[in-house]
Amino acid sequence: MSSRIPYKILMDDPSFLIVDKSSGIPVIAERSNNPVPGLFDRLVADYGENLRLVHRIDKQTSGLVIIAKSLEVQQYFTELFMNREIDKYYLAFVEGSLQNEDWVGIDEPIFIKPNATTASVHKKGRKAVTLYRVIESFGTATLIECKLITGRTHQIRVHMEYMGYPLLVDRLYGRREEFFLSDIKKRRYRIKDGELELPLISRLTLHASRVVFKHPENKQLIDVESPMPKDLNALLNQLRKLNR
Repeated sequence: MSSRIPYKILMDDPSFLIVDKSSGIPVIAERSNNPVPGLFDRLVADYGENLRLVHRIDKQTSGLVIIAKSLEVQQYFTELFMNREIDKYYLAFVEGSLQNEDWVGIDEPIFIKPNATTASVHKKGRKAVTLYRVIESFGTATLIECKLITGRTHQIRVHMEYMGYPLLVDRLYGRREEFFLSDIKKRRYRIKDGELELPLISRLTLHASRVVFKHPENKQLIDVESPMPKDLNALLNQLRKLNR
């Protein structure tokens, strides 16, 4: 099953891999009544048993995942994350119109109950800091770039929902599970009798777009970007077209 999982290698270093993951694929295999193979299993099959997982991103999030090629390198990355010496950037489409071009900080603790599937802003939570800035605003939706200072569960999704601008498509924290052209055009949109409107996007509108860190061996700065995937780029083009 894992052999069917597609992926793209953005950087193959002697010490680590940087992999581009598609939305809908879990990093770690889901062991349930309907098991879903994971990206890491596929990579181990292709690169060997010495691979070590550095971090995860949500199943429905696309983008960058770092994989260490040894235990020592895994420990190096663990220290980078603990000391906040690795910069992680995301692109997100959110509800509503945001206008600020400078970075804005959200410093609100995030709490998740044991065995819960969702988190929330709560004073009992762990410190969580997200920076965001507007890339492009369309009235109905806004494309933002986020920088994670901490790495809590669903951090961007929780923080943006708390601010009143949930992700455009988010089954857990948002207002919709799919986004349609009629959501933009409202009364101006007409569909022919007997036709079914297809969604512009039906997955989480979040993409892990960039990582910046020092190389574990030579300490040179590594800066790797993942291009916006086709489905999100198609959404962006539609929003631009309708915003003219």
